[in-house]
Amino acid sequence: MMQNITVYGAHGCSHTSRTQTQLRSLSVGYEFVNVDSNPMGWEEVVELNRGPKVQLPVVVIEGWGTRILSNPDEAQLLTALTETRVVADV
Repeated sequence: MMQNITVYGAHGCSHTSRTQTQLRSLSVGYEFVNVDSNPMGWEEVVELNRGPKVQLPVVVIEGWGTRILSNPDEAQLLTALTETRVVADV
């Protein structure tokens, strides 16, 4: 099964940087959408957050199931990556 991961975030955002660092440390490839320079990306973030408060980053993981995470901490991201079989249980 093909996994697809998209990270919607902003350069200079510490939460986005933390998420990107974690994905790289796990050797997980992803597409990055910089919402500061991509109006369509920003619209997508607003829609994905489904609430009055927009949080970055938004991580969309499509693997064995789909997970949408708003500003996940390291444990939440690892759990979602494991549940969607992007990474093996650790």
